Amino acid sequence: MERYCNVCWQSPVGVIEISGTDEYITSLLFTDFFTPPPDDVPELFTRCIRELEEYFRHERTEFDIPYKQKGSAFEQAVWKALAQIPYGTTTSYRAIAEMSGNVRATRAVGNACNKNQLLILVPCHRVVGQKDLTGYNGGRLRKEFLLNHEASKPVQLILF
Repeated sequence: MERYCNVCWQSPVGVIEISGTDEYITSLLFTDFFTPPPDDVPELFTRCIRELEEYFRHERTEFDIPYKQKGSAFEQAVWKALAQIPYGTTTSYRAIAEMSGNVRATRAVGNACNKNQLLILVPCHRVVGQKDLTGYNGGRLRKEFLLNHEASKPVQLILF
């Protein structure tokens, strides 16, 4: 029988709750609460935390963690396109819509990004609007932090 587990990890940008099974991660989300880990943390979770630590130390630009998330065929296509955005770069909602097969679906891309439960692993923080960073499921300040972390030059916010 498949075991389900939740583990919290204190990242440089806040507490991250990692959920999933022994086989794959189903969510990686920021939370306001730290819960001590269970006594028997699955090896996959230890590996996921190690890869996140490497990412935050600038030693890793891609993740090798198996993951799954539920969503429509379009959402799956968007998440697949998000996973192809190179580390240290950004792209637009329109470009992701094109990669997902529907150039007119920029708002739907935004909705799919908002439903992404695998923050950082599926890097929706790399999608920005034409005039500003736009929203992020982990919060705008975290999005700015992650982009600056990955960028060779700091991201400049455009405020009106």
